Amino acid sequence: MRGIRWTAMLVMLVASAALLQTRPVSADWEWSYDDPIVEIAGHTVQINVGVQGDPAVIRENIDKAITTIYVPKGVTVKKISTTKVFFKEKVEIEHTDASWTPGQPVNVKVVVTFEAETKMPAQTVITSAGVMLGTVIGSTNDALTTRFTLK
Repeated sequence: MRGIRWTAMLVMLVASAALLQTRPVSADWEWSYDDPIVEIAGHTVQINVGVQGDPAVIRENIDKAITTIYVPKGVTVKKISTTKVFFKEKVEIEHTDASWTPGQPVNVKVVVTFEAETKMPAQTVITSAGVMLGTVIGSTNDALTTRFTLK
């Protein structure tokens, strides 16, 4: 009888220790994305801007993502939408001095910077019509720069 009690107590002790050490599954390693969607020379482009961490921590520490899109003069760029779920988004369009002829490929540079209280892992993933155009990984202290060509 005494052996059964010790075994039961041991099982309860092990179970309690396991419960105390159990943490939520990687809540601090999630990527939280907001995504400005723009149209560049007739191409719909989704710019996924992600920050890695607990969503509550991201909302508290990341004030804004600033996405600057550089295109040659004469290229039309329209902001279609932004999500602003985890942080504010600002989209800026800059025309370079490079020449461009309608119907020709468009060279695009996207630079994402953050107004942030804390350095956190960050990335951009850029797609158009389901095709990956570019991706970059860095931090909220970096300027995340991606270059691609729209044909």
